[in-house]
Amino acid sequence: MRRSTAVAGLLAAAVLVAVFRPDPGLAQDGPPADTSVEWNGNVLVVSAAAPGTLRLTDDPGAPFAGPVIHCAWFEVVIGSTSLDIVHLADPVVGETYVYHCWYTHPWVDPYPGYPIVAVHDPIAGPPGALITTETAARFALDSIEFETPEPVTSPPGAAVVGIPTWFSVATRLDYEPASAQAGPVWATVRPVFRDTVWNLGDGTGIVCTADSTTHWRRSGPDDQRSACVHTFSDILDQRAASVTAHWTVWQRTDRTAGAWIPWGTVSLTTPLGLEVIDLQAVIN
Repeated sequence: MRRSTAVAGLLAAAVLVAVFRPDPGLAQDGPPADTSVEWNGNVLVVSAAAPGTLRLTDDPGAPFAGPVIHCAWFEVVIGSTSLDIVHLADPVVGETYVYHCWYTHPWVDPYPGYPIVAVHDPIAGPPGALITTETAARFALDSIEFETPEPVTSPPGAAVVGIPTWFSVATRLDYEPASAQAGPVWATVRPVFRDTVWNLGDGTGIVCTADSTTHWRRSGPDDQRSACVHTFSDILDQRAASVTAHWTVWQRTDRTAGAWIPWGTVSLTTPLGLEVIDLQAVIN
């Protein structure tokens, strides 16, 4: 159902005087609070809790006081004096609809500030201020205090041509999961360290995983090893090198049946001044 910009503007004005007329085929009782429900073949999104109720928790999914809010996309018919919301929509990306939210029944106790006119954008999530699993996941992730990687080169100081240089970080790379919840909506995020990537300033780079925190020790054994090593073949004036630490973030939510699914990546970069010198033997 395509609508022009002018029609969208009319919708925005008309929504303030919307008249809700239930489709006779729609159930008159509120849907369950914790599942998606199909009404007349259209998926009703049971989406969120009220703003202001989000908090960190050690027990995600436990009963939590707070109003449950139900939301759905509606197709509309523009009348001469009102906007009639008559059908639940199976929304199409980029199309304009009325998005409506309520507590127990759309025509009895609508949520304040709704309905609104919005363009369906599944990446942006439900429009308005409601708390969704995406909001909860971001809130939980923001509570994790990631440390910017602190680079260490071994031996310390300038690297030497032909002599292996060890690269490592002295900062924390492993973090515990964090959870947030609001009403029935919850999300747990779990950052999993992936690698450190070293840009060495000479056009080369190395990717380190298990040995990202392995330091060379002067007093260590002769057989100490690391995979995070590079041997320079030429001198290098002081150059802007860097190290970037990556974490893959997994999440599970009230909507994923406890399964961990990919959420995104956290990347933090630290610049590193790197110089490579050549040691010449002196023969008398």
